[in-house]
Amino acid sequence: MLAGVVTSCSRQIVLTPGAAVEDGRYDTEFPGPEFARALDEVSQSVIKIYCLVEYDHYQIDTTGSFITDDLAAGLLYQRTAKRTNFSESVHGSATVLKNDGGSLLLLTCAHIFDYPDTIISYYEPLAYVSKQGIESVSIKRQQTQFIREMPVGESLKIIAIDYDLDIAFLGAKSNNDAVKKLSPLGFASGNDRLLDRGSLVYVFGFPSGYQMVTRAMVANPSISKQGEFLLDANFNQGISGGAVLAVRDGVPNLELVGIAKSASAVFTNIVKPDSESHQQRYNPNLPYQGQLFVERQRNVNYGVTFAVSINTIRNFYRLNSSKFVDSGYSLENFFSSGNPRKKQ
Repeated sequence: MLAGVVTSCSRQIVLTPGAAVEDGRYDTEFPGPEFARALDEVSQSVIKIYCLVEYDHYQIDTTGSFITDDLAAGLLYQRTAKRTNFSESVHGSATVLKNDGGSLLLLTCAHIFDYPDTIISYYEPLAYVSKQGIESVSIKRQQTQFIREMPVGESLKIIAIDYDLDIAFLGAKSNNDAVKKLSPLGFASGNDRLLDRGSLVYVFGFPSGYQMVTRAMVANPSISKQGEFLLDANFNQGISGGAVLAVRDGVPNLELVGIAKSASAVFTNIVKPDSESHQQRYNPNLPYQGQLFVERQRNVNYGVTFAVSINTIRNFYRLNSSKFVDSGYSLENFFSSGNPRKKQ
């Protein structure tokens, strides 16, 4: 009798993969298996972008004082004890928004290209000098932005950039066949105001240099006046600038809702040897006798990822539309596809 009561009071719920409620907002349910084709299409439009910067390094003769006033007076070369050079490189992710026969326009994060023109290292001031003494000066000689599809010698031009918003548009006009074959994003721009807590998004990029797509959840749809929102994605170096897309009212309605920006991190100073462990092996049973250096190490808090919203990117584009026109680009059609609407 008890079994009969349980049977009569129970009901069966059937979940259909890929089913979505057409409410005009971004979906929280998992799409069906046919969604893989759309993900593959997006992945062809997200590429790896590089920045290479070269510096001339001047080691100062510290037997006497050398301060910023001396540097401004043009005495750098007279007081240089040793001159060397070094280079730094970084990679990130970028989305191809436009490609008309090799006329390429990319969207990515600005911090990838944020290298100062001059780097000054100080030491503690001498007893008879009121200002800090300069130990070394590094002056930027050249900075190049490029993608691997571009021939050696060609570089990307920064069309518009904002380091506070962390938005950068880069362009190039190339006759190279590999550049001409790059696929622009075939999906519309969206409206991040329609994101809710729990909305599913897909992040495309090159974390640690590997092309990947990862699924994440919107943890907070609005966390700052700068137009950032928060994801629970596992962020690794290299995914900066990666495309963030969401599904609106079911597959295949993917829309660009932002770009991955950064992860929460804690910085610590560590002491390291002259050569890294991958360059030289050290015997852990013997005391290290070489020179020691200080390095600032970034410890990522995985699962806390910030993204720049598409509405912030859209507004930035429109405020700088003259720069795009002067460079021969227009994204009006792309950004008009997701004109902001008020939350329901």
